[in-house]
Amino acid sequence: MIGSIGICTDGKKRLKFEKPYYLNEDLSKKDIDRTTQMVAQLKEICQKEGVKIENLAIDSSAGGGKTFSDAVWSQWSNGFLRVDFGGKPSDRPVSSADREKSSVRFYNKVSEIWGIGKELLRCDQLRCIPKGMAEDMTARKYKDNKAQDGGSKIRVESKIETKRRTGKSPDEGDAGFILIDLCRERHGLSGL
Repeated sequence: MIGSIGICTDGKKRLKFEKPYYLNEDLSKKDIDRTTQMVAQLKEICQKEGVKIENLAIDSSAGGGKTFSDAVWSQWSNGFLRVDFGGKPSDRPVSSADREKSSVRFYNKVSEIWGIGKELLRCDQLRCIPKGMAEDMTARKYKDNKAQDGGSKIRVESKIETKRRTGKSPDEGDAGFILIDLCRERHGLSGL
């Protein structure tokens, strides 16, 4: 997902979603493995769009995400942000107005990313959300689970559960929320 971030005329920092890209394996290239093809496509897209490696975030979750992010590291650079959906939520505040740590509010990293994305939407800080991402945002369910300390933790439905229930993987939503996480981590995006 390509996007741009900046301060608008009203003084609010906003993220504008520009364009989703899809990486596709070319089955006719029998001498180049799938992962190498994907890394080459990613590099080409970043070069075309003027995206520096430090402004790239990649799903590094167990399985395919970790394998792909390791391939990007070995074939290109390690300057990108690794996002592990199954990992622990960060200790960053939920928003500028809500200083509670994300690790207290959210069950895991994917719950934090998706929950913060909805917070940014409510705060009018996301622009030009692509149709596929909007559909994914409204399809994935949230649960408020009781935490061991008596509080509650927000948990986003897993990708497997979403796909089983809707028949579609929320890939475009994940790509958009990975971009949001990058903007929070490296560009100071925070709900107001």
